[in-house]
Amino acid sequence: MARKPNKNTKGRVLRQLLVFGLVMAGIYLALIFLIMPLYTRHWQHIQVPEVTNLSFAAAEKMIRGSDLVPQEGEAKYDNNVPPGFVIFQNPLAHSFVKKGRRVYLVISRGKQPVPVPNLVGANLRDVRFVLLQGQLALGKITYEFDVYYPEGVIMEQSVEPDAEISAGSAIDITVSLGPEPVDVFVPGLVGRTVEDADLLIKKARLTKGRVSYKAKNDAVVNKVIAQSLQPGLRAAKGDTIDIVVSTLAQGQEDKIPW
Repeated sequence: MARKPNKNTKGRVLRQLLVFGLVMAGIYLALIFLIMPLYTRHWQHIQVPEVTNLSFAAAEKMIRGSDLVPQEGEAKYDNNVPPGFVIFQNPLAHSFVKKGRRVYLVISRGKQPVPVPNLVGANLRDVRFVLLQGQLALGKITYEFDVYYPEGVIMEQSVEPDAEISAGSAIDITVSLGPEPVDVFVPGLVGRTVEDADLLIKKARLTKGRVSYKAKNDAVVNKVIAQSLQPGLRAAKGDTIDIVVSTLAQGQEDKIPW
């Protein structure tokens, strides 16, 4: 007749199995939450610094100071980041890598260059729009007499057409005053802006002399209110003409000097 299992033996086996299961579970949890993180962090314990928007020299110094190796990568045009500054880094900032890992840096080449339009032969009133459309700016304007180009037409530009320059750059131009007049007559300047008066004086082949200012509450600011030579009179080439300009500022000269 078979012997029945002892209840005490059966209970002891169950307890041993339970203890064994608890021990294995503890080992598994320790492996997942303690040993593995320590193992991985042992090889990846350097935090990558943030170097975007820094110059390459500053970024290089910071990366080397973190026991990492800076590696200059490709250069890209960027309208918002100055030339020579970092646009992007890989690995990303604040990530963990092993000591001696290379950090690749994308460097800005500055603004995307744009082609210079041909302005010669165009009217001055159209040039500002053409330059604006081409992401460029109008620089210094000079005026010269010319027998070939009509008055108000561009005859020279500071940068050759089709050359590529940085967006936002200024282009200086020379505008024709037309053929040089034979006779010299004094132009009427009263009511003109200072800029318009300068142009009329140059066109008349006269020389602008002293500019005085007079505070007038009933006058528009920056307008000529008096001139030293009578309009319409014949003058000699190069004669000097002084002007008085209206202003609202106090403490300026308050009398006409002639």
